Amino acid sequence: MKIKLDNIDPLLSSIKEIKEEIVGNKESERKKETYQRRTQWGTLAIAIMSLAASIFTVIYNVSKDTFNNIYQRKTDSTNAKFQRESQAYTFWLSYLQLAEQNPDMANGPKEINGCPVRDLADRRWIKKKFKPADIKKFKKYAWFVANVLAYAERVAELTKGDSGWKITIEKAIHIHIEYIRSRAFFKCDLQDYSDLLQDEIKEATK
Repeated sequence: MKIKLDNIDPLLSSIKEIKEEIVGNKESERKKETYQRRTQWGTLAIAIMSLAASIFTVIYNVSKDTFNNIYQRKTDSTNAKFQRESQAYTFWLSYLQLAEQNPDMANGPKEINGCPVRDLADRRWIKKKFKPADIKKFKKYAWFVANVLAYAERVAELTKGDSGWKITIEKAIHIHIEYIRSRAFFKCDLQDYSDLLQDEIKEATK
């Protein structure tokens, strides 16, 4: 059987078209897969960036809040310390004004009209007669010392742990050591003050 050549060309053209269509379809499929992969990677990248941004925002907010809290606590602490210092100076100024008004008592007299201050304080245990005027003057002095110790007590509470104020308070107490060392003071008056001031008094009278 003889095949005519003019019938082969259309057949070859059809085969070529089919082949090109198949190749084109495969190329289209590859492009589609590539696009899908790129889309998936793009979506994943966006999700990762969004998550990173969220984490950064959380960390930033937490850090900011933490910093603000620390700063606020530090500021509050500084303000409280300043207020305590101001109050301490106010109380000590009142003591200095009292001392200025009573210079003879502020110097811590060892005697009153030749009579030892400690004897006047312990007169209930001493078989000795004291002049009413001397007793009256001693009572005024005892009142003065009570005020000094009251101011010292408030300042000691406000400046607890401050070595400078501690030394200042001990010096003020030591001025009146003759009276403070008396039996009457230790037996009857010492317990009226805070434990903190009692420790200061015991330290100052060693």
